[in-house]
Amino acid sequence: MKTKPLTISVKMAEIMGVFLPLAETVRRANQLLDLSRFFSWFDDYILGIILLIAVYLVKTRKNNSI
Repeated sequence: MKTKPLTISVKMAEIMGVFLPLAETVRRANQLLDLSRFFSWFDDYILGIILLIAVYLVKTRKNNSI
């Protein structure tokens, strides 16, 4: 990676990409089987996946990822 701010941003994205889904699972553990509240907690899983994909793209230096 080219700069220190980019390195810090990638590390933060890694941490939040793992932490958000885990924290949401713990926070809504009593609602996981309630399908009417599925989208209330599943959006954090999508956000975590997007953050981890961005980290992967930056670390492998794909075009237009930086």
